[in-house]
Amino acid sequence: MATILFSIQSIAQQYVEILREIIGIDCSILDDQQYRVAGSGRMKERRGSMAAYGNIMKHAIETGEIVVVTDPVKNPLCAGCPSRDHCDNLCEVWAPILMEGKAIGVIGCVCYDEAQKNSFLEQEQVFRQFFLQFAGLVSAQAEAIVWGDRQKSVQRLLEDILGLAQVGILILDSRNKVYNINDTGRELLWLGKQVPSSSITVSSCVDPEKKEYLLSFGEQNRSVIAETYHVGMDPYDRLMVFGIAELRSDFLDDILSLRPGSELDRIIGNSGPILRLKKNIRLVAPSTSNILVTGESGTGKELAARAIHGESLRKDGPFVAVNCAALPENLLESELFGYVKGAFTGASASGKKGLLETAQGGTFFLDEVGDMPPAIQVKLLRVLEQREITRLGSNIPIPIDVRFVFATNRDLKEMVREKTFREDLFYRINVIPLTLPPLRERPGDIRLIAESFIRKFTRAMQRQCSGVSKDFWDTLERHDWPGNVRELQNIIEYAVNLLPSSGILRSELLRNRLAPPAGRGELAALPLGEDWNLEHMEESMIRQCLAKNAGKKEEKRITAQELGISLATLYRKMKQYGL
Repeated sequence: MATILFSIQSIAQQYVEILREIIGIDCSILDDQQYRVAGSGRMKERRGSMAAYGNIMKHAIETGEIVVVTDPVKNPLCAGCPSRDHCDNLCEVWAPILMEGKAIGVIGCVCYDEAQKNSFLEQEQVFRQFFLQFAGLVSAQAEAIVWGDRQKSVQRLLEDILGLAQVGILILDSRNKVYNINDTGRELLWLGKQVPSSSITVSSCVDPEKKEYLLSFGEQNRSVIAETYHVGMDPYDRLMVFGIAELRSDFLDDILSLRPGSELDRIIGNSGPILRLKKNIRLVAPSTSNILVTGESGTGKELAARAIHGESLRKDGPFVAVNCAALPENLLESELFGYVKGAFTGASASGKKGLLETAQGGTFFLDEVGDMPPAIQVKLLRVLEQREITRLGSNIPIPIDVRFVFATNRDLKEMVREKTFREDLFYRINVIPLTLPPLRERPGDIRLIAESFIRKFTRAMQRQCSGVSKDFWDTLERHDWPGNVRELQNIIEYAVNLLPSSGILRSELLRNRLAPPAGRGELAALPLGEDWNLEHMEESMIRQCLAKNAGKKEEKRITAQELGISLATLYRKMKQYGL
């Protein structure tokens, strides 16, 4: 005999799908005979009787009270269950669906992995409220079928659910007009409470495959990825659960995973300085002249060098990069020029080809050229003049066909005046100068770059970011970014690691990561918090010391000395912390 819940099976299925979108766990509705009439996710195809396994559900039906079991295997309610010894249920919650004081079924979920269980335990009271509200919603629908229209009751329950949900939800009427939007939806769209929901319009699906829609309000447009559910109770005709498309769409390539040949597109930004930089790269890339790229640490000098290579006629050849500051003098010389058998103690018996030879037909990028020892400067000058190298221990010149790109964050003109950098070498490498702007001088690009990193890290960590709060963006745009794009990448990776179950990035995540910069005098006191550890303290000390010494001659060496570490260790730490 068909039960009351069977008569609203299609509506029940819509409700469990909506509930799954909200809490991220598969849900089910069972009638008073413990027959699953609706299920989402893996439960969708498992309709049928659960009487043999449903002691916990049976208890909720018999008592008319919500039942939460956090360890089903050990719970007395599970005694006699045939699958008890090999049960994979880690946590269960079942709320009775009541009509006139009698349970006509239950609605609830089962957690099958630790992440789902932990999410439930962290928000148990909220989850309880969700299931009780949805149980009331199903009950009202059932009563409407059996005893007539109860739309006002259902609408009140829907309003309660909208207030609790941590995902963006729009309610559409039968004319496709927005009837209401929840607080989380307003936060994702940056709509103040004073903006009426009726001012939002929903365009038809922009991309049906990706379920992408365009929301318009005033002069603004936002693309969203949304699931739409039919409710059928005008003005509550449809429920649209949405997230921001820019953070989830696959059509936007992430910053480090673009197609081959699109190296220039990895330099993200629409600001004037960046557009001019891209224009200049396109102009100079086809030539063979030497290029000197200057800019602060973390501005993307190697990214610019790779873009030059990608736009050049040598793009199919090798791109070889070397950091002068990361290698001691004797090792740097052998790495650059190579050596023959017996050139020095410990040399390979077969000799070794140098990196300059490896770059034949391509581009050779020499980073931190201002840290190059004087003896190597002399050798490099000869290479640039003669276009040939000689391996260590040999007197046989080897012709090379290489395009040179150099980079530094130091003032080479000042070093020439101080006789710490050869003047003739400076003019050889500075044929075409390109300067990269620091991130603080192009704040309009911060959001574009951050969105790219959000897509990159959410994809890599298999997380889902539904949106970013306005205060998160405001915090990023107020920071002066001494570590530039590298620091921004580090911050976004940190935030995505701590992405809450709501999927919304908020400014609280940045509380201990974006402390105000120290002055040029004493180091600022460390802003210790409960979640700080030695790594946080180390990063803060390095960041503040770099800021204190910014602009000084040999600022990296001074910073390393003050911190009591080697220059190579400083560079390794800077890379580790994105400074």
